[in-house]
Amino acid sequence: SYAEWHPSGRYLALCLYARNQVLFVQLTDQKQRLLEVVGQAVTVGSDPYSGHWSPDGRFFITTDWGRNFAAKTLQDRLPARKGTVSVIRFMPKKASIRLVSQAQTGRSPEGLAISRDGKLLATCNMQE
Repeated sequence: SYAEWHPSGRYLALCLYARNQVLFVQLTDQKQRLLEVVGQAVTVGSDPYSGHWSPDGRFFITTDWGRNFAAKTLQDRLPARKGTVSVIRFMPKKASIRLVSQAQTGRSPEGLAISRDGKLLATCNMQE
């Protein structure tokens, strides 16, 4: 549902919302546009809707929206509980790509912004 290039331009993070995972791929041949999976998909919170890299590229942070994909109506599909943000540490050269932290947000976190120095994070979500 969402893809974002790493600051280096060599990697791509892919949010797989229906699988509650983030998959990372590497651009291995720019001329032929070949991509190769890096490590294994990382399981995050329910329904990773979007995500961004930290400015230094060491972390990928997702907003986990939490939609109910089995619901029959749009109203029932919208999340009834709070969402989360998930932080993945990305160190492919050390073969270390793993979930390191999660935090609760308001309902339906969609937007995500990270400060330029990487110290602050904000989500845009629904509150009752």
